[in-house]
Amino acid sequence: MKTIIHVNQHVIKANRKNGTNEPCLTTKTYKSNDYGHEVIIRDDAGNEVARVVYRPDKPLSCGAHCWIETQNRVEVIDHNAPFTTLPYGRFTECTVCEGKLRCENTIAGKSTDPEHLTYHGYCSTNCASKSNYVNYQI
Repeated sequence: MKTIIHVNQHVIKANRKNGTNEPCLTTKTYKSNDYGHEVIIRDDAGNEVARVVYRPDKPLSCGAHCWIETQNRVEVIDHNAPFTTLPYGRFTECTVCEGKLRCENTIAGKSTDPEHLTYHGYCSTNCASKSNYVNYQI
């Protein structure tokens, strides 16, 4: 069943203006609308994969009162980007086939591993092209 999680910015603004703490998160299905301060997203086995949090009394250091938390890998898609967005981070596995990345080349104790392995997370041109990144060189 499809579920839509909606953040009601009008409730956030009203809470800020009136000093209230009404729930701003709505989960919508074809059967119901449910309201809350936190929404937990679970996989089919019941494991938590992400959490949407509204916590105006304890915002993040950047000032955000509402955010999404997860321990899982996240892919960012920028619809305004002229090129395919690459994953970026410190990877130990290929982001496509989940094979181990080999970063064993060192000179004078420093890694000579090309940036594409540890930071873009592809083990081969084939895996990069599966992610629609066709200009990938290994």
